[in-house]
Amino acid sequence: MVETTFLFTDIEGSTRLWEQQPRQMSDAVAWHDALLREIVLSHDGKIVKFSGDGIHAAFSDASQALTAAVNIQCRIREMPADYLSLALRCGLHIGPAESRDGDYFGTTVNRAARLCHATNGGQIIISAALNSAIADSLPSPLSTRCLGTVRLRDLTDTETVHQLLHPDLPNDFAPLRTLATSPNNLPFFANAFIGRYREIGETAKLVAASRLVTLLGVGGLGKTRLAIQAAAHLLDQFPEGVWLCELATINDATFIPLRLMQILNIKAQASLTPTQHIIQYCNDKKILLVLDNCEHLIDGVAQFCAALLQHAPAVQLLATSREGIEIDGETAYQLPVLSIPDPDFYSGQQLDSVRAIREVDSVRLFLDRALRHRPDFELHSQDVPVLARICYRLDGIPLAIELAAARLRTMTLAEIDHGLDNRFGFLVTGSRVAAPRHKTLHATLAWSYDLLSLDEQAQFVRLAVFVGGATFAAVAHVCAATTAVAHAVANTNDDTVSEASPHSDVHMQSLVDKSMIDLIEVAGRMRFTMLETLRQFALEKVNAVGEWASLSRSHAKWYRQFAIDAAADFYTDHRLTALQRLDLDQANLRSATHYLIETNPLAALDMCVALGRYWLWRGQFAEAKALLESALAAQLHVGAIPEIVESKARYFASGHCYMMSDLVSAETHARLALAASLHINDDVNAGSAMAMLGHVMYIQYGHAASQKYYEDGIALSLRGGDIQAAANNMSNLANNAAYANDVDVAAQYLAALGTLAAQHSEPFIQVRLVLSQGQIALHRGYYAEAEKWLQQYLTISKQMSDKMHEGISQFLLGAALTGLGALSAAADAFTVSINSLRAQDARIELCNAIEAFAFWCSRKGDDISAVKLCASTLILRDSIGFPVGAQARESRRRALASSEENLDDYARADAQKQGSRMTLAEAATLACALVSK
Repeated sequence: MVETTFLFTDIEGSTRLWEQQPRQMSDAVAWHDALLREIVLSHDGKIVKFSGDGIHAAFSDASQALTAAVNIQCRIREMPADYLSLALRCGLHIGPAESRDGDYFGTTVNRAARLCHATNGGQIIISAALNSAIADSLPSPLSTRCLGTVRLRDLTDTETVHQLLHPDLPNDFAPLRTLATSPNNLPFFANAFIGRYREIGETAKLVAASRLVTLLGVGGLGKTRLAIQAAAHLLDQFPEGVWLCELATINDATFIPLRLMQILNIKAQASLTPTQHIIQYCNDKKILLVLDNCEHLIDGVAQFCAALLQHAPAVQLLATSREGIEIDGETAYQLPVLSIPDPDFYSGQQLDSVRAIREVDSVRLFLDRALRHRPDFELHSQDVPVLARICYRLDGIPLAIELAAARLRTMTLAEIDHGLDNRFGFLVTGSRVAAPRHKTLHATLAWSYDLLSLDEQAQFVRLAVFVGGATFAAVAHVCAATTAVAHAVANTNDDTVSEASPHSDVHMQSLVDKSMIDLIEVAGRMRFTMLETLRQFALEKVNAVGEWASLSRSHAKWYRQFAIDAAADFYTDHRLTALQRLDLDQANLRSATHYLIETNPLAALDMCVALGRYWLWRGQFAEAKALLESALAAQLHVGAIPEIVESKARYFASGHCYMMSDLVSAETHARLALAASLHINDDVNAGSAMAMLGHVMYIQYGHAASQKYYEDGIALSLRGGDIQAAANNMSNLANNAAYANDVDVAAQYLAALGTLAAQHSEPFIQVRLVLSQGQIALHRGYYAEAEKWLQQYLTISKQMSDKMHEGISQFLLGAALTGLGALSAAADAFTVSINSLRAQDARIELCNAIEAFAFWCSRKGDDISAVKLCASTLILRDSIGFPVGAQARESRRRALASSEENLDDYARADAQKQGSRMTLAEAATLACALVSK
């Protein structure tokens, strides 16, 4: 990272001026903003942003930054007489910083801001690093004066500061505003405070508006550090001091005022109680008391705080607790976890990943602490997915991240990741001087768990059966309120649903209040969520009391019926709601399916059939294929599969195998599905199986071989009343015929599809119609017509929330836009498509998308990349058993046409050689990189 000089300015006393003279202040600040912008830009600086009543500016030249600061102070002193007089504070620091979206981040920026905050109006302060950097090149007549070593309000290391001097500026000022000049007992921290600047700002706003603010969160979340950091930020607002009172080591609430008497150095009087001493002392003082770790003394803390707020009107309180204090005047602030990497990082799909992942707060914390344990540690691109997975698994909990980083002394990142499989036995290397509850992750969570009532503990541990949270309805029916009820559930038959606990809602609200779970509202339903680290702790407890089997059984029964009910809405007006509910509960559905495969494979097959179309729409081919085939194998091991179940399960298994390019398995499953459905005269499933065989035949042998299968499938589907399946296969047959130049058949089935769409107001039929129209127009090179149809296809796919069709529509639209010369819009479409299809592991369609994108490359004049990409997909098609079909053949022809003229034999052969060595993932990554150039 390049070293940058940062300048921060602020108007001294701006809050008071805005309150007392708002109109004059508005005019003066407008003049001030224009002046500062002019000066910064004239000194080759960059205005990063106007922040509060000052600026944040960046300079590549340190001398220019210093000169700009002096000019600002000189010009501000010359403000027109009709403007309100302003006094500016200026702080400057130099060092490396990360830039993103026009902003800068990192400790260098934070230190510059702290320096500005410490200065007086009219003063310019620079850091030791900046003073050293300009020592031999300080422009005349500037000079500096060392003001000594001070402790800034970031609560970490000290800073030797220097004042920038100029003959036209005053040189004598009051002492700097540091921790030493404000009454407080805030501790010194050896480690830097990482991230959470938004939370500090939110806390400061809440303190300004409320006399009691409580920071809430489970143990290890960093409540104490945030409260102390926020308190340091608020020092100026409390002239009589900010005082920290740590309660963790106090076991009796009556000692709270006694501890505060010691902190505030109050001498006891026999006539007053300890609480009265505190009230008397604080009565007329603007003072902030920070009460840390209140949860184990919550009733006593509530009584003390209520008395203090009632009788000491100037005092304000900032508390940290696992649960709210619950008295009048309290404002509770639920502290979030640190931001964690998204799935693109640990799946290895994030481009420029080293730089990007450093912007994630949980990763920044890990890296900062890691360097303290292993100073030679460097993050390389190949390490990014592992580090992302570590931080993701640790839920953004600061304590867990710090404990994991400590293991880097003797372990690799991969070994740490593996160790987290047993996180509570692994994260045990805490500080020797830390409180016992902070030495290990397990001890921290046990501190919170032990403060729950027995009923709350029982409810909490049973929630471990849910993965990724659940609705209240699911909790009420799966979890019993007492151990006796839970064991009773184990003796019910498969058709019995456990009774909901009458106290379930009460216990859930109590767990929310005590920061053990969170509640969110989604689509009109309340849903609980739990950090995975807390869930693992609960799993440990529930296994210890022997309730896991009964809970798992009840959980699987509930979600099997949940999947069946959702599937019944797939072709109704409630489709989007059903899909949304399934999206939210994917992890629970996965867990329940695995359990049923082990214990009741026939029920597992019912569940897989219910989810089969959802998995297809969501592009979850690999997982669906594995679950379906496992359930089929498990049931065959137990006994015969009922034909009605087998026909449906084999059809979906065939579809997922097809999408995964396993044509042999796809054909096998389709033929077994057809045989089972024909044996019981099931036209609907027979039609679906016949059409699936049409897909397989077309890919391997072309239009002529597949036509009869499609036509028979259409007839069976129509006879069985499955108009969606009939429309799907009319579309396939029309497209295939058009690609084979069988114009009559294409027209016949396109007309039949249009008739079906006119007869039925059904989005599935409409989407097939516009897709066929768009594909055929694109195949013929009618780009404007294709773009019209494909825009409709994309719109309907989004309305249907069909991720698979959205991905396909985007690359087809990209091809049409490329043909029209709209390359920028086409690039956006290709980016969305390639990322979506790659995430779904839809290898066939991803090959199609990359070949369509190669056409874009050729239109951009990049024939080398076009040849590379087409060579990569050709090899990949051969390896996965999908030959180049008519649609792909036309895409490849368009993409490679100009390379025949523009590239010599050597250049073309070299590009083909490079492309043939690429994996599908590498080809997709190359395509995304080309778009972003």
